[in-house]
Amino acid sequence: MRTQLVKNDLTYADQKLPYIRLHIESQFPKELEKIENQLGEPCVLHG
Repeated sequence: MRTQLVKNDLTYADQKLPYIRLHIESQFPKELEKIENQLGEPCVLHG
């Protein structure tokens, strides 16, 4: 049963997010700086 739920969730996610870009910090330096200042630690961005 759990396997079926995961498969359905992934299918739904694939429809909503056809791709994900990893490590896009250089594309959004101001946003990254703001988030890191709020959290007080280094962050990575994915979009």
